[in-house]
Order: sequence, then C-alpha cells, then structure tokens
Amino acid sequence: MSIHKSKNGNSVKWLNYPTNVKDIYFRIQCNKSSASIFIDIQHRDEEIRKLFYEQFLELKILFKNKIGDNWTWQNSFVNEVDKKCCRISRTIDNVNINNKETWSISFNFYKENLIKLDAFWVEFSDLFKELND
Repeated sequence: MSIHKSKNGNSVKWLNYPTNVKDIYFRIQCNKSSASIFIDIQHRDEEIRKLFYEQFLELKILFKNKIGDNWTWQNSFVNEVDKKCCRISRTIDNVNINNKETWSISFNFYKENLIKLDAFWVEFSDLFKELND
C-alpha cells in the first residue's frame, strides 16, 4: 500500500503503522479468501494486555462512531505467530489477493477503514500512551 497522510499530517506507511505504543500493533492481511485489519494488543503480561483492551472497551462507542460497528472484539486470541493477544478486527470475505478483479474491493476496504482507524488513533492514542508509562 502506498504512503498517505495521517490525520495529524504525517506520512503513514500502513504496512508499518506507527502506533507509538509498545505492544499495540495495527496489521493488515490479505489472502486467497479475505482481507482483514487487526488491532493486536500483544503485551506479555496478561494483566497489562487486558488493561489496554479494557481501555479500548471504554472507548467502544466512540470507536464505533468513528470507524463503524462491523468489528470483532476478542479479549483472548492466539495470533498467526502463536502470540497471545487481544484482537479487534474487521474482515471482508470473497476477495482474493491473486485475483486482480477483487483488488479494488480490497483496496477500498483498507483505504476506508485505515483512514478512520488513523483518525481514531490520533485522537485517543494518548490514553494508551499514559497506560504504558
């Protein structure tokens, strides 16, 4: 994906989104059947991981208002590299990274949702940074 301007005016490369909060990652994945966006909270300490997740839950109404309500919230998840995490995700099906005919659907899904996620994060990331101190 290309570099776009963040809500705060900085350039953003979505494949390596700088959350600036240790152990919170924004990830994208596209395969032969779906396209997904993940917010992974991967702190090793389960209590701290849950604390970050609870902060997201406290902001859930604001999150939904900014980003939409088609997100899945999982307080306990093991990701693709066998790391325990909390995950908030959004997925669309019936797209295929190998099928050029579905690329525009995937791209529009990412563009729409990542821009909204960025706007949410620019507004609320300081709450998470304070938890990290």
